[in-house]
Order: sequence, then C-alpha cells, then structure tokens
Amino acid sequence: MKHLSWLFLLFVCSNLFAQTTINLPSLCGDCKTATNGTAVVNAYGGANCTGDATLNGTYTIGQAVTSANTMTLNANVTKVGTWDIATTVSNGVTFSGSGTFTTTGCQSITLTASGTPLAEGPLVAVTNTNPQGTATTTVKPVSNASTNGTAVVSNYGNSTCATGSVGTINGTLTQGVVVSGVTMSLYANVTQIGSWSLSASQNGVTFTGSGTFTATGCQVITLTGVGTPTNTGSTTFTTNGTPSGSATATVVATFNPSKFLAASSGSLSGKTCFDIALSNDNANACAPLSSRASNKSDFSLSSVNTQTYTFTPSGTVSNVRFQYVNTNGEVITGITGGNAGSNITTAVTATVSYNTNLNTQALSLTGSNPLTADIYVIFNDGTGDKTLKITANVKDCACCGAFVANGKFQEFMCWNLGADYTADPFTISSQIFGARYYWGEKKPYLTQAEDATFNGTEVFGANTIVDWSDFIKTAKDPCPAGYRVPSADLWNEVKNNNTRTLVGPWVGSISAFTSYAKLGNSLILPANGQRVSSSNFTSTVTRGAGAAYWTSSIDSNSSQVRVMFIFSDNRMEPYFARALNQSAFPIRCVKE
Repeated sequence: MKHLSWLFLLFVCSNLFAQTTINLPSLCGDCKTATNGTAVVNAYGGANCTGDATLNGTYTIGQAVTSANTMTLNANVTKVGTWDIATTVSNGVTFSGSGTFTTTGCQSITLTASGTPLAEGPLVAVTNTNPQGTATTTVKPVSNASTNGTAVVSNYGNSTCATGSVGTINGTLTQGVVVSGVTMSLYANVTQIGSWSLSASQNGVTFTGSGTFTATGCQVITLTGVGTPTNTGSTTFTTNGTPSGSATATVVATFNPSKFLAASSGSLSGKTCFDIALSNDNANACAPLSSRASNKSDFSLSSVNTQTYTFTPSGTVSNVRFQYVNTNGEVITGITGGNAGSNITTAVTATVSYNTNLNTQALSLTGSNPLTADIYVIFNDGTGDKTLKITANVKDCACCGAFVANGKFQEFMCWNLGADYTADPFTISSQIFGARYYWGEKKPYLTQAEDATFNGTEVFGANTIVDWSDFIKTAKDPCPAGYRVPSADLWNEVKNNNTRTLVGPWVGSISAFTSYAKLGNSLILPANGQRVSSSNFTSTVTRGAGAAYWTSSIDSNSSQVRVMFIFSDNRMEPYFARALNQSAFPIRCVKE
C-alpha cells in the first residue's frame, strides 16, 4: 500500500511538470536570426530602413554578374556587433556580405552578387535573416548588337532600306545654338520584333531613341537631338549598333544679318501674326475671344506649327537660302528650303517649324510683348549677297492687318488711334471711330468723344512744319511704341492686295456709326467722314458715307500738300489733300 502511494505521487508530479513551461535566458538574445552575428537589427529596407532594398547593375540572361551587381540594404541597428548576411538563390543569383556595426541607427550595408542569371523575368533577393530584407529587379534578355535590344535589324537606311542608303536629319543645326526640335529619321529593316535603343553622337550633338518593333519589315524610327554643335560643316551621325545607321547634316554658322545689305527688290511673304486666342478676353487691347476664335492659331496642329514662306525674286538671282533668328523666346525650331543654283527667276520656298509649345509660352502675351522671330532670305543679286526679312509675332491677342503683297501680311492696330481699346474692334460702334488729328501733330485735335458730338464751326490752325516721315518714326508721330503712321505707298499696297467689303447703309449723318469698309479678313476701317479745312464745314455730311485716313506722306511736288487715304461707297484710293489751313482726320497705325 505504501509503494502505491509513492507511485501515485510520482504520477501527479510528472503531469504537473509536463504542463509547466520554463523560459531560460539566451546567451545572445535574438541576434543570430537578425544578423547571423552578434549585432541586433529590428528592420531592413530601402531609404529610412523601410520598403524594399535596391539591386544595382544590369542582369542579363547567361551573363555572369560582375562587381557592379550589388544589393544596397539599409539596416536599423539596435545593438552593435558583427553581421553575416546572404540571400536565398533567385534566378541563379545570390548576394552575400559580412561586417561589423559600430553604431546604432539606420545605416547602409552592401551585399555582393554571385552567379549567372538563368531566365528573363524577375530576380527577387530575400535575406536569410529575421526580419528579412528584400529587393527585386528584372533579368533582361541578351541584347542584339544591331538594336541594343531584343529586336534584330539587318540594315538601316532611307525609306527603301536599301543597303548603303542613309537616313535624314530634320531641322537646322547651328553652331553654338542649343539644339531644339531637330530629329534623325532612320529606316530599319526589321527581321525579328522586339525592343531597340540607339544613339548617335558627333560634334557636340547626340541623337537618342528607343522603342519596340511590333512588326517586321522596313519601318521608320526617330531619334531626338540634344546638345550644342561646336563646329560648322558637314557632320555625320552614326548609330551605336552593328550594323549601324547614319545621317548627315550641315552645321551652319551662327547667322549674323548685319553682314548683309538689305535688298531693294524681291519679296518675302508668309504668315507673320499668330493669335493663340486663349486669354485676354476683351482685355489689354486684345479684343473679345469670340471675335478672335475664327483666326485662332493652335500650335499643337501641324497646319499651324509648320508654315511655308515664299521668296519671289525680281530679276535673276543665285544661291538662295533661308535663316531665322529668335528675337524673343524660342519661337522657331527649324527652317529648311532654298536653291543653291544660279539663274533663278522663279519663287523659292522655305518650310519653317514653329515650337509646338507656343500655346503655353505665349499665354497671356499682348501686342506689346509678343514672342518674335525674324525670318530671312539671303540671295546673290549679281552684286553680292542681299537679305529680305519678315518678323513673326506670336501672342494671345488679336491679329489685325491686311496683305501688302502676294502672301505678305502687314499688321495694323485693331482700332483707330484714340478709340476705346476695350471695345470690340470687329463690331462697328461709335467706340471704335477714334480721335482726329492734324497732320504732323502728336496730340489729337478732337478726341473720340468730342468728335462724336461736335457739330459746330471748325477752327483750323496752319501747320507747314514737316513733323511726320515715310522713312523714320519722328518724335511727333502719335502712334504707340512699335507702330507708326503708315505711308501713302503702304495704303496703296493694302488697296491693291485685298478685297474690299462695304458694310452698313453708307448714308451721311453726324450719328452714322454703322458703316465701315473691311479690307481682307481682319482690317476694319470705320467710315469716319471728313473734317476739312474749309470755313464752317462740319462732318455731318460725310460720316457714315466715306472716310479719310492720314498717311505720313507729303506730295513730292508741294511741301504744302499732305496725302490721305480716302474711300467711300464707290471709291478707295490714295488721295492728295491740301493742308494749307489743316484738316483733321483719323489715323490707323501700322506695326513697324
């Protein structure tokens, strides 16, 4: 019985011992699984010891890793000491390293790669620690020498992909000028689809491009240029592949228009005024957007950002070429065209490429601060090189003007001088008739408001001083900066190169503010009537039935005779007006 009691007691104690957990202290804590050394780390990752670590270098199928292939791992150290970390093998590659942490906190360590990638796709490195650190990259396929990608190209050239043919450089390369909008077009004869990545560098300029061929056969690729050409002359750009492709361009010298004399004959024509019509709605003398919409220039459209300009020689010329100078902003990105031959008697054209970002760059600009570029034609007329120039203006403001030659547009102010510049210039009203001026004077004789109601006896003063000029803008010229009083010859060119449309009843009255002549598509001249130098003459008879606009010109036969541009319902021609006792007419200023 005594032995049974001891056995029972032993049974009870055994069960109690089996249900009791005894925690014994570790000599190293959790350092072994955290670092495989004596240090302790509570987190691994990228920057700030969070997220994924980074795998450095390129990993290619079948190519053994090099010293450039590493894993950058950030460890948040809570106890200094040694570490010995490796990653599990992934896609044939593992990373390993060891060292000593001498301080606590988040700090970077580097593991070195070993092995050879086995297959295209992900390579995921996971450390043999707890907590773990991870990093991911992609193993790339072996690139083909012809494309530096997975595609295969048998040869490069022009649109035929013929062996030995070359591509083209689109745009102008100018010595010392930063490349903008210049591209290299190259045709590739693709025999295996896949990715491509090519570059070509020479003379301070590099063309680069990449993409994916999704079909075989001859097809075009485009490389975009950056840099600044250092030397003038012929430059060949060859791609970094085998076989390679090439294209040749001539780097031109920086254009200096002052080296050339201005031509006295021939003409250069093309579009020169562009209104992006996005803001300044009836503000800053820019007219309402509703009136400007029909003439809007949207530079995202090829019909706007690519323009043709025409040089028409007078007589026989040779070596015709074109240049441009951006005078305010990056307006033009390239110009092509010309004729290097001799005995040229017919028109020669240039294609100008405008910056496709001008919708943004010209936003809110007005007629007083447009983006500008000068376009030149240079030619030899038998006595040396001569130039003609036109200036392109890009703004967010109305373009008003008329043609003065075939294809040559001349910009005018949208209003008569002294009008209400907040009024819509394309809608006839008393607010756009403007003030009246004596010839040669800077201040108006009658303001617009005074002229609208004045119906009394005129008191005209004599002025025989020559204060305006056809050749320069004088101090007495009343037009604002950038504009001047137009000459009789210019008004005559307007008359000869534009269709005239008469609008309104054309019946004379002091309150007749409803008649006007429209010249071309964007020049409206209100029928102001006349205030001439005869005693007791008032404007009630002719306002609404006709108008006269001052020119800067004087009759060559008499210093007392000024020239005015006059029109009525059946007449529109420069007309010689005597100014012995002074007459008062409106002015429509022309852009200089």
